[in-house]
Amino acid sequence: RFQTRGLLQSLPRFGIKINSRNCGIPATVADAADKKPIWWEDGLNFSCTKCGKCCARPGSVFVNELEIKELAMAKGLEEDQFRRDFIVFHATEKRTALRQEPGKGCSMLDGKVCGVYTARPT
Repeated sequence: RFQTRGLLQSLPRFGIKINSRNCGIPATVADAADKKPIWWEDGLNFSCTKCGKCCARPGSVFVNELEIKELAMAKGLEEDQFRRDFIVFHATEKRTALRQEPGKGCSMLDGKVCGVYTARPT
């Protein structure tokens, strides 16, 4: 009899994604192998040290409606103008985010310092 103990866990290391469509494992077992907890799922616990290192890296900065209003005020812009200049909608995430040039950091950085620190998204 073929032993599968450890097989489900080891195959992803070799680039093989396991699911019920590509093997004879029952869907409940195979689907469970696909569902790994996301490390940031429960939020990130850290305090800003104002170093600019996090913000200088590429990555989406998602913002809600209140944050958009506060950011517009911090930049001294009307909300509509701020939205045109700095906000994009991520269709895959179904969320709004700060516009960002590919490979660049946060668009609110002024050099290495946050230009809207008191209104920064949290």
